[in-house]
Amino acid sequence: MARHDFIPTFMTSDTHKDHEKAVSFRPRFSNVEEMNQYHEDRHNDVVKNPNSWVYHHGDMGFKNRPLKLTGKIILIRGNHDSRPYINYLLREGHIVACFDQLVKKMHGRTFVMSHKPDPLWKARSELICTHGHLHGGNHHDDEFSWVRDHPNYVDVGVDCKWTKGAPVSVDEVIQREYIQSLNRVS
Repeated sequence: MARHDFIPTFMTSDTHKDHEKAVSFRPRFSNVEEMNQYHEDRHNDVVKNPNSWVYHHGDMGFKNRPLKLTGKIILIRGNHDSRPYINYLLREGHIVACFDQLVKKMHGRTFVMSHKPDPLWKARSELICTHGHLHGGNHHDDEFSWVRDHPNYVDVGVDCKWTKGAPVSVDEVIQREYIQSLNRVS
């Protein structure tokens, strides 16, 4: 029997709203306003249901300006998410909660969600460790080079080629982790 009450769940990271320096490693954008609009449009193109859950894996933005994003957003705090910014997002209802790390079972799998890849979980291959921070491998390569050897670590950031600059569904993350594990074996 089909479920008609299913609410989709998505993951994303590293939108860096209003972060001028982010434009320097995103050459497709000529300015921060163009980058902001692109990420907002891509988010809302994918997340259409206002009741959808969106786990944003950090580095959401920089200035206390309204966000026009669909969904119930849970922020996993990134290194650029300041306390005043998080308080603004909570106060204005732009996010519903904020965590440093979150462990949650979804679709029969256990997810460990953090901004930076957390090496604590390396030995636990049954977990799917979702993260951002690495900008699709274009950032911090040396410090986190170990991630390449662990296919259960999945970068959900907007700079990853596989996310196409938009939030990805939990099913897509599970599929990505499976493909990464097959590629590791071969």
